[in-house]
Amino acid sequence: MKKTNLLGVGFCFVFMLSACGNETEKENEVLANSISSEQLAISDKYKALIVNGDNKKVIQEYYRTFIKTENKIDTNEEIKKQYNIAVTNIVDNSVEEVVKIESLLDYLTLTDETINLIQTKKKEIIDADKDRLYKLYEEKLFQEDYGKFNFLSHQDEEFNAMYEYMMAKKYQPDGIDNVENLMKKVSPDYGGMFNGLIKQAISDNSKTFYWLETYNKANKIQTPNPRIGMTEEEVINSSWGEPQSKNRTVTSISVREQWVYPNYKYLYFKDGILISFQD
Repeated sequence: MKKTNLLGVGFCFVFMLSACGNETEKENEVLANSISSEQLAISDKYKALIVNGDNKKVIQEYYRTFIKTENKIDTNEEIKKQYNIAVTNIVDNSVEEVVKIESLLDYLTLTDETINLIQTKKKEIIDADKDRLYKLYEEKLFQEDYGKFNFLSHQDEEFNAMYEYMMAKKYQPDGIDNVENLMKKVSPDYGGMFNGLIKQAISDNSKTFYWLETYNKANKIQTPNPRIGMTEEEVINSSWGEPQSKNRTVTSISVREQWVYPNYKYLYFKDGILISFQD
């Protein structure tokens, strides 16, 4: 009798587990169908928006549904496909519009083809503006209306350096009208085609030693002051930048250098390491 009862209890327990398992499977199936239905509705909505030419709204809807919201719905291949179609349509019409909503874009969802299209279209616009600006430089037409260039071009370091150099010569073709503004807009690290012209213009105005400080302050870039133990490269990248001159002493056991800066400031190195300073 005890054995029979134990068997009965065992069967009941197995039956209950089976029933629980079936319920869980049903719940999961219902949830899966529910999510699939939501995905289908979203995909259909995106298709309708694209047909109506409202591609930008697809980007905005996707951002709200899949990125911004806390209760995220899983995306699927069809939704991703419609998303890429919408972005591609916007780029084909005007890449500037994509840039304006770039903060909403999900680059993990964009295909390599879509990303390459965006980059190619941007480059076409920037290259055209650079060619036009360089022709103005060659013809020394410094007083042209520079406001006609695409805003995308100003995101390109080479165009921006050329543009700011031209602006600095706008009212003084034989010199530089506003070297301070040039120092604020062009990084001392710039090494492009106009590098020599810009460095010469700043040097002619005896401003080279203030260039890094002026640029960093204007662009709110925090740079460290020189510290004991820094390498020469780290000091050059610090708030002091390049020295005005260097004095070097070589012995059989070490190489010592004194770096001279404006306003009677000095740095002292031993074997390439900063060991003391005077400010």
